[in-house]
Amino acid sequence: MKNCQKYQLSNLLEILMNKPNKNIMDKYSFSFQISEYRRHFGDHLTIEQAAYATGLKPIILKRLVSHELIEIMTFSPEPLIHVERVPEIKKIARLHYDLGIGWNSMGVVLDLLKRIDELEGRSS
Repeated sequence: MKNCQKYQLSNLLEILMNKPNKNIMDKYSFSFQISEYRRHFGDHLTIEQAAYATGLKPIILKRLVSHELIEIMTFSPEPLIHVERVPEIKKIARLHYDLGIGWNSMGVVLDLLKRIDELEGRSS
């Protein structure tokens, strides 16, 4: 196996094992982040606010919306993203930028990760 492939595989395993509910500190950190976003922005974020919260550019978030990787609420004049989607958006960005997973195949990868989580939940 080439070094690049080994590196990508080890990164994938690290991302897969880095779950927000892994231990109590992660749970605290995750809930703290959400409460901080809520305190600053409320329950819903505009594209610009979500970009600020995730560290991504607004055009990237619009691309995620166009690929139906994140859900938006369209009953308001501008699209809104629920504040609890911020960690999911960060995970999508890590998968794309760290592992080179394309936006077109991201939906399949996210479905597989969700399926793995469900299967692990049944076995424990």
